[in-house]
Amino acid sequence: MKGLIFLLIGLTAVVAVDCCHCCKKAAPVIPADVISGTGTVKQVGVEGGFFGIVGDDGQNYDPQNLPEDLKVDGLKVKFQLKKSENQASFHMWGIVVDVVKIEKN
Repeated sequence: MKGLIFLLIGLTAVVAVDCCHCCKKAAPVIPADVISGTGTVKQVGVEGGFFGIVGDDGQNYDPQNLPEDLKVDGLKVKFQLKKSENQASFHMWGIVVDVVKIEKN
C-alpha cells in the first residue's frame, strides 16, 4: 500500500512539472527571409533626401514604407525587415526593404 501511495505522489509530481513546462509561451518564430535587428534612422541627403536605417551591424537599409512618425534622424529602432525582391531604388543606398515591424528602441 505504501508503494502505491508513493507511486501516485510521484506521478502527480511528474504531471505537475510537465504541465508547467507546456504552459510557457514559446518565442515567436521569425521567418528566415526576415531581417531582424536594431539600428538608427538616418536622414540621407542624396537624391532629394530620404530616411534610411543604419543597422548596428553596419548594413544600410532603404525602407520603402518607413512610418512617418519614425522618420526622425538619430532615432534608435528595433526592426524586422523583408528584402524587397521586386523593387529597385534610385537612392543607390543600402538594401531595399519593406518594414514588417518596427518600434522605437
